[in-house]
Amino acid sequence: DNRSHTTGISDAIDNVLYKLLGKHIEELSTMEQREIKYIIEEVTK
Repeated sequence: DNRSHTTGISDAIDNVLYKLLGKHIEELSTMEQREIKYIIEEVTK
């Protein structure tokens, strides 16, 4: 099981989001999640 790397990233992102928006990823709408995934992909290129 090699998901720990991506899980770590997701947890970090979730923590940052929670600090910024006061929301966890699961609480966001599908549209918001898509936008965040896009931003993350741009940032982590």
